[in-house]
Amino acid sequence: MSTDSEPDYWSGQQHYDAEMVRFFDVAHEGAQVRAVAAAVPALEAALYGSTPRAIVVLPTDHVARVCAQFVARTFAAVPLVVADELPTFVGALDVVVVLGERAECDQTSQALLTAARRGAQCVAVVPGVGPLLADATSCATIIGALPTATAGSPARYISALEAICSAASQPAAVTQAYLAGLASELDAEVEALGPDRDVSVNPARQLRDFAEDCLVFHTGAPLAEVAAALFARAGLGAGVVEPEDVPQIRARYPQAQPDPFYDPFLDGPGSGPDADFGWTVFRASPKVIVWAGAVAQEQAPGDDGQTLILSAASDTAHPLQLITRAFAAAALDASPDTAPDAA
Repeated sequence: MSTDSEPDYWSGQQHYDAEMVRFFDVAHEGAQVRAVAAAVPALEAALYGSTPRAIVVLPTDHVARVCAQFVARTFAAVPLVVADELPTFVGALDVVVVLGERAECDQTSQALLTAARRGAQCVAVVPGVGPLLADATSCATIIGALPTATAGSPARYISALEAICSAASQPAAVTQAYLAGLASELDAEVEALGPDRDVSVNPARQLRDFAEDCLVFHTGAPLAEVAAALFARAGLGAGVVEPEDVPQIRARYPQAQPDPFYDPFLDGPGSGPDADFGWTVFRASPKVIVWAGAVAQEQAPGDDGQTLILSAASDTAHPLQLITRAFAAAALDASPDTAPDAA
């Protein structure tokens, strides 16, 4: 029985910090990598000493897909194919990986079972419950899911694929040591991004505030594609552009400045598609988030207030450090003074 000092969870009187709840999954990124490390001996037993022709990834959601594409372009030691359905060539020389947070997907389950019948080695990076896991248990090496995290984890997807790519040629102990270092790196990054840290010292809040209430483009693929997918999943509009397209985007959406001498009583109502109640509302220039400094300074000047250039903490930092920052920014609320009607 609840009291006034202890509201009943089921009564609806419990007060939760929604931002803290959303950040809960971000806080698990280091733990996600450690969970992958725990599965490395099983991967070694299944794959070590083999020479896979290809690693075929079957993603079940968009974030998993862009993470797989990221690994294919940056880390894969063997050809990594990202496909929506099982390719006809898959056979005993290949590894098939199911990746994503969808617990039930009949098409993917059938593809996994078919790949196993053809003799392919199979790995499942799926939720800890559900029909997809049940089907995978009979034919695949399972990389276990954390019991409390719910959202798709870019750290889980990317570190799992790295471990799978390394399993054929690298002893488990080496991979586990690498993943332990990566987990510690992400722990330090998450600590700096927590909801209890304000915008003056929190890089994720700075990123979230920069993107508030405006048209945002990410550039610096493939990292930008992962960041944009995380933003979009959180309901933050985001697009991805090539660095060379930034100038023409800026030219199409010039920064308009209102006439300080405009008087609606003397000059009449504002004109154009953005006119509202006689006042002309000017469309803001789009903002560009540059991941890892991929856009040249002349293409995206960093001091114009419309561009944010993000670089890794060091030359040896794993790209997941910046991806985790994007994950955190998508979970946080904008600071109150960034709202359009603030002040």
